[in-house]
Amino acid sequence: MVQETVAEARSQLSILLDAMEAGQTVVIARRGKAIAELVPRCSGRCGRSPRA
Repeated sequence: MVQETVAEARSQLSILLDAMEAGQTVVIARRGKAIAELVPRCSGRCGRSPRA
């Protein structure tokens, strides 16, 4: 699980999306209190076809 502040999440959204795509849950906190939990829709790269 990754925890970021709102400001960090805003500036690192692409990195957080990569983490979620890899199966990580992301928690966003404001003033030290968790306000949102972003969970991947599926673990790993499901739904994607392998490239030939």
